[in-house]
Amino acid sequence: MQLRTFVIFQKVWQEASYITIFCNCSSFVPHLEAQNEIVIYATEMPSGLWRPERFLYLILGEMLRLRDDERGYGLRG
Repeated sequence: MQLRTFVIFQKVWQEASYITIFCNCSSFVPHLEAQNEIVIYATEMPSGLWRPERFLYLILGEMLRLRDDERGYGLRG
């Protein structure tokens, strides 16, 4: 989602009458771990993140949309 947001900002601002530069860098990489058969964030992760279930739902959903067919993001999507 970070890359998608970055590309959208670049696209929208490319016709601006002045030079605009956007920086794209993540502040951290999420790490998950299993604890007693429950997926949780690793202890070093910052607070205030999405629930791990929500995060996994988004990631797995993106994987499904990477197909190059009518239901994906590819040229035929």
